[in-house]
Amino acid sequence: MVASLSASSARASLTDGLPPHSREAEVAVLGSMLVEKESLLKAFDMLREEDFYEENHRRIFTAVRSLHDRNVTADVVTVGDELDKAGRLAGLGGRAALFELTNLVPSALHVEHYARIVREKSILRQMIAIARTVVDESRTSTEEAQSLLDAAQQRFFVLSQDRAARGMVSASALMQSAITTLEKMAESSKYVTGVSTGFSEWDKMTSGLQPANLIIIAGRPSMGKTAFCLNVAEHVAIKSKRPVVFFSLEMSEQEIGLRLLCSQARINVRSVREGFLSRKSWPTITNVASEIASAPLYFDFSTSPSILDIRGSARRWAHELKQKGTPLSLIIIDYIQLLHGGSRMESRQQEISEISRSIKGLARELQVPVIALSQLNRRPEDKGREGRPQLSDLRECVTGDTRVALADGRHVCIQSLVGQQPRVVSVSPRGKVVMAVAEKVWKVGRRSVLRFQTASGRSIHVTADHRLLTFDGWRRAAHIPVGERLAVPRHLPAPLRPDKWMDERVILLAHLMGDGSYLVHQPLRYTTSSQENSEAVVSSVQKAFGTPVKRYKGRGCWHQLLISGNGNRWKPAGVGGWLKVFDQVKALMREKGISHRQMAALRGTSYGGNAHFCFGPSRSVLAQYAGLLEDRDLLSQAQSDLFWDPVVSIDPAGEEDVYDLTVPGPSSWIGNGIVSHNSGALEQDADVVAAIFREEVYKRDDPDVKGKAKLFVLKQRNGPIGDIDLNFISEFTKFADPAPEGDNF
Repeated sequence: MVASLSASSARASLTDGLPPHSREAEVAVLGSMLVEKESLLKAFDMLREEDFYEENHRRIFTAVRSLHDRNVTADVVTVGDELDKAGRLAGLGGRAALFELTNLVPSALHVEHYARIVREKSILRQMIAIARTVVDESRTSTEEAQSLLDAAQQRFFVLSQDRAARGMVSASALMQSAITTLEKMAESSKYVTGVSTGFSEWDKMTSGLQPANLIIIAGRPSMGKTAFCLNVAEHVAIKSKRPVVFFSLEMSEQEIGLRLLCSQARINVRSVREGFLSRKSWPTITNVASEIASAPLYFDFSTSPSILDIRGSARRWAHELKQKGTPLSLIIIDYIQLLHGGSRMESRQQEISEISRSIKGLARELQVPVIALSQLNRRPEDKGREGRPQLSDLRECVTGDTRVALADGRHVCIQSLVGQQPRVVSVSPRGKVVMAVAEKVWKVGRRSVLRFQTASGRSIHVTADHRLLTFDGWRRAAHIPVGERLAVPRHLPAPLRPDKWMDERVILLAHLMGDGSYLVHQPLRYTTSSQENSEAVVSSVQKAFGTPVKRYKGRGCWHQLLISGNGNRWKPAGVGGWLKVFDQVKALMREKGISHRQMAALRGTSYGGNAHFCFGPSRSVLAQYAGLLEDRDLLSQAQSDLFWDPVVSIDPAGEEDVYDLTVPGPSSWIGNGIVSHNSGALEQDADVVAAIFREEVYKRDDPDVKGKAKLFVLKQRNGPIGDIDLNFISEFTKFADPAPEGDNF
């Protein structure tokens, strides 16, 4: 019957008639709860207030739960009193209505059956609500189809898991959950309360991989990140018999299969690849292969997946495994830099930030730990580091004298904010100035920095990997050329206690900004053809500073400005670079079939051919084009709170102490008047950050470091950090705990 529904009837079902509900079942549940305590507890296990369709029934259910939470017996009398105190009893029909509920229930023995009907009807109503949302978003949203599909899938998945999203949670409910968790931990009497990794010291430090945690395993190439995580997967799935899903974006099925087999069977990988296997090895190989085959270890070798693909696949695995009664225990993603986002981003850095947040969201949604591998940049190989990773390798930083714009109007050096969580000025993705709370600010260490100077006089010292907002999106400092334009806010909050200036200083500043010059090794100058302006400047200087002013006559009263440095049509710069915003306008006009003459008519201006595109557009002109072309990106640029300030110089500035500041949400802040990006999105989202290091990669001829490895636990949100010694058995591509004295492999 479902299959025979036409498209039109399916659409009609979203809007026609009353939503699915059963008044009889709702009455039977409430009546059972009022006559028998056991029925009450069963109903609480299966239903929530929002599962009832009728508002009066919701109020009765809420009153019963409120009494139960206070250890008060819930019956017709006490529930009536509770509703009466809330002023709702009369609206329900008085106490007679409550007595009628108890009279109408056939038998309290069948409360689970009645509750199941109420719950099923509630699910149907929620499905209809989700379907309506999907239809509306599909018609009106500008997001890509894959993003909309992921959002729809997540809504239905949450519903299918009976974990409908909740907003506020009471302290009472929070404590009940915490006590339950503590009781389970106490019953286990083990130091590992999460998922054991097989590495004893790491398990002790973390108490195992905890549900909903994002664990980043970082390292330079050849350190063995994949091998380490495969070893973890082996232990969880093969030894502990707990389901693991491994997304392999880098290695093929054959490579993963051989590594697993050689690691478990302790067979030399090189011998296998070269085909040199003795006959006596085959029984071991066969037995190990059978053991691996029976383990709940699942791989996804999809090529070039997006984070939306990963999330969708993980949800399906979680659902299937739960149906089998073996809940998913661990997800591993190898590795982050090979993923791509589900929608268009201004830069790869923004895309990585979105991927990181999505993986953390997946861990919380499925309530399983997620290990994500990440490749470090070359910074650990800097002189003096000898390859040793640091947490700062996942961050980009600024120097301590960088002034952070705070929400209260103050500008405070970042080094003075260490250990605080200040409310700062930020910039939204749409270019609007907003306020946000920063995460804890801390000192990172000493690093090489670059000095950026803009045409407006702003300057900032940053590390090479620090990101600044340019006209083309977020870019790392090392990749920004002179002439590029940086975003600066057009306005900032006024300070609560501003400095007061006399009028003459304000007048002088205004004139100097317009026609003044202050060049290196030159006196302060002001040039004008207006006698009135000259008198205003002289008067202001003398009244405000008491300084004498000399006047030198020039050639007449006229002057001319020549704007140069605009580049060419292949490499626009200066004003020419700014004019490239019109490339977007012209492309949209071509797409919509609008000629220059038609556009002039639409704008109410005279036709001037291409001349309309040969000047820097004001925000009002750009907004006019955006409205006529119905383009949101152009409109966003026209309505943004940003001004684009050209970079005039970039110079090395030696080494300085640098500091880190992150802003969840907008992912940006204002430093020295320049829009800066969040530092280290991966590190910020992760609950645990660890890095694999093998010194033998850099010292191949040193026998003292051969086979030795370290796991640096660089961050743990709820536990200690430190270094863990490991062994690396290269012939098996296997990490292991250090062997007791006298043992060897």
